[in-house]
Amino acid sequence: MAKPSEKLFIKTLRKANWQRRALQESEERYKLIVENSTDIIFTLDTTGRFIYISPSIKNVLGYQPNDLIGVPFNSLVHPDDVHVIDEAELIIPQTTFHPPQGKNIVFAMPPDNGAG
Repeated sequence: MAKPSEKLFIKTLRKANWQRRALQESEERYKLIVENSTDIIFTLDTTGRFIYISPSIKNVLGYQPNDLIGVPFNSLVHPDDVHVIDEAELIIPQTTFHPPQGKNIVFAMPPDNGAG
């Protein structure tokens, strides 16, 4: 018969395994949604450079997602609209993307005119 400490260890291990599986399943669902969305979904680092951009960027603007990794976000915004991004404070060091509550942020991004 297992000692109480062994039972607790087994119970903790089972819970950790269940949580790991649940997290993995959640990540897989999120990835499926993001990679099949027609919206452009991206993640920036604290300096405002792309660290992830969804495949839909190819269909919408003609860019290959991998070509934009490390590229500053503001470099793709039309010069007339850079102030919109600055005012919306999309790039906030040490935080995640937080658009103003209840507002859409509209700005222009030029299409890729290269071979893409």
